[in-house]
Amino acid sequence: MHTQCRFKKRYAIEEAGSGNLKEFVLYFKPFRFKLLNRFFHFFNYYKLARLACHKSGKPEIVHLQVMYRMVIIAWFFKFIYRAPLVITEHWHGFLDGTFEKESALLRQSVKAVLAQAAMVTTVSLQLKNALVKFVDDKKVRIVPNVCNTGLVRDNLFSKAVNALIVADLDDRIKNISGVIEVVNKLYNSGLNKGFCLTILGNGKDKEMLENKATQLSKSEIIRFVGMQTHETTLDYIASCDFLIVNSMVETFSLVTLEAILSGIPVIATRCGGPEQFVNNKNGMLIEANNPEQLESALITMINSYKNYTKEEVRASVNNIYSPVAIGKEFDRIYRS
Repeated sequence: MHTQCRFKKRYAIEEAGSGNLKEFVLYFKPFRFKLLNRFFHFFNYYKLARLACHKSGKPEIVHLQVMYRMVIIAWFFKFIYRAPLVITEHWHGFLDGTFEKESALLRQSVKAVLAQAAMVTTVSLQLKNALVKFVDDKKVRIVPNVCNTGLVRDNLFSKAVNALIVADLDDRIKNISGVIEVVNKLYNSGLNKGFCLTILGNGKDKEMLENKATQLSKSEIIRFVGMQTHETTLDYIASCDFLIVNSMVETFSLVTLEAILSGIPVIATRCGGPEQFVNNKNGMLIEANNPEQLESALITMINSYKNYTKEEVRASVNNIYSPVAIGKEFDRIYRS
């Protein structure tokens, strides 16, 4: 169950799912005052929990996805239902210092709820190392994200060399402007004129990034295709020549894994997530926020991406990321 606060009407509930999976979504219109929003958010979760219990019965396990701002609600549910609490954490704030900048109340609440959790799962070793500062190492287990791959049905690219970025366009975290600047530098120094950088995604910095590409007069080799369906995104990944992940911080980087399992080589930063997938058989790792290394990697990849075969790239990681495999792992956790 979850809530969505971006809604025109004051209140609405949606039920979905079939068989053993049931989903309850509560939509509500936000108030202008943040404090009132937080209270209403908590109240809505309580109402949604009452409805879910009425429809499906009392929960035997409470499973919280991402603690940020939800820790009090999780503790409340654990208390009133007397059920063990499992937490799955993805938030980059534990890696980039954002958590330490939060209020003392939030930090203490997170630590208290972590201490009461029966099990905590994270998606990467780096995130686990950050969380064991607050919880017993024996209670933290790495369970990666589920990963599916696409099939090339259509030719989505028209250039000779096609690089792809798939990201939420938040430049503070994804550092897409750094890629645009390096591409501009390479183009001015004689970059392969058949090169094209496609940026797929939406976000608060989209207009700024589009303006930056236009100001550099590189709109003919840098194109923005906006947000796409997951299926279409997988097709873009499977049909590009290589993927670029220039993030400052990632807890997992699903798009990196999706590219590798599609047989596509990757240029990625050492930012917390891609390190567990990227090796010399499927791409290159560079330091975060390092334009010199990014420039060198781009030059190398443009000249050598054809040396990577799809079969070898796919075989470079163990595919333990299928829905069935991850489902079995959580089933073992629930039963332990």
